Amino acid sequence: DDGSTGGVARPAGERLATGAGGGGGGSGGGKGGGKSGSRRGQVNNVSVAGCDLQLFRSLSSGTVIEQVSCGKDFVACLTDKHVLMTFGNGSTGALGHDSTADVTAPTIVQAAITLDVLQVSCGWSHMVIACADQHAYACGSNASGQLGLGGSGHAEATDPTSVLKPARMYIPIESGQFRKCKRVCAGPDGTFVLTSEGKVLACGNNRWNKLALRKATLPATPSPLPSGSQQQQQQQQQQQQQQQQPDEIDDLYTELQPLADEMFESIRLVAMAMGERHSALIDDKGQLYTFGQNTYGQLGYE
Repeated sequence: DDGSTGGVARPAGERLATGAGGGGGGSGGGKGGGKSGSRRGQVNNVSVAGCDLQLFRSLSSGTVIEQVSCGKDFVACLTDKHVLMTFGNGSTGALGHDSTADVTAPTIVQAAITLDVLQVSCGWSHMVIACADQHAYACGSNASGQLGLGGSGHAEATDPTSVLKPARMYIPIESGQFRKCKRVCAGPDGTFVLTSEGKVLACGNNRWNKLALRKATLPATPSPLPSGSQQQQQQQQQQQQQQQQPDEIDDLYTELQPLADEMFESIRLVAMAMGERHSALIDDKGQLYTFGQNTYGQLGYE
């Protein structure tokens, strides 16, 4: 799974307390006035394995949460009305509120109100959404190119810091046809986009080849040069860098790219998941594909 859950079972009567976009009082975690007729929130604290767990209950809001996804220090959730709400650490802009301020109660992402959001997925420091217009939008850290803005003309495309509200990801056209986004998956520092044709596109950090954007090929053997020459030293350094990829250095892609292996051209993919150093895909026949680092056998083979 990509970190999102759909159709989460809830005890009868429980709803998540929400904060109206902009941070007005009166709702969310018991904040605001408690006057008769206003929205009231109730917070119950319980201890689980030595940690405080807050259970939010809204007594009258009627908000139904259908999807939730967690980033490193923040949460995004989607209601049955396709309203996107976020809260937590806002320092990278991943909350989408056009700000880096922290948000302590679920708050509507104003920039996404007109987008008709269908799915949300959070990475460590970025958030990606799939929308009814068949585009993907992203915000937050762009340090590894994980927002996929590289070919879009966005000013943020080469900004190594962050994007503060959802921006449309650039999905390259194939054979003159627009590729339609069906689903998204945000990993720690990368992003997958599943198209309606069953193809996966990827951007971000391909270290360990966890995005499957590089074929496993050995670097070309350098032509012999006089021993000790400056050119030979430079060539040796380049070869060492090539040999390090993709395991020891970052390998960044700022645009969504098709997976490199030709076998994916004839396969229709339906699900995707991304870890810190490896990823996995499932096709429409139930076959599992894994790639990336295999130090602990996480790829399922020796």
